[in-house]
Amino acid sequence: MADQPLNVLRLAELKRRGIAAVEEALRAGAVHLLKRNSPAAVVLTEAESSCLNWLLACPPRRQPGARRRSPLSCGSNATGDRRRFPEGAGPPPGACERS
Repeated sequence: MADQPLNVLRLAELKRRGIAAVEEALRAGAVHLLKRNSPAAVVLTEAESSCLNWLLACPPRRQPGARRRSPLSCGSNATGDRRRFPEGAGPPPGACERS
């Protein structure tokens, strides 16, 4: 991801073109908004936002040397059950896959 250029939109352009500028930039992925040449915000698509929220809800990974708590991983256990999160709590199918 570090080798991909950032998808940047300056606030001056946003003021001039409005939401159409954001919608156009979102086609290339997350949009980084700059205000006075400083990072101000990041705009995500709804699918990217759902994926991010799902990842943030995942329990942290076990640290080396820490006691093992359960065989559950984020969203499914060894048998594939979705017990940790309620139905529909995960991201939309395919939302977290890179193209």
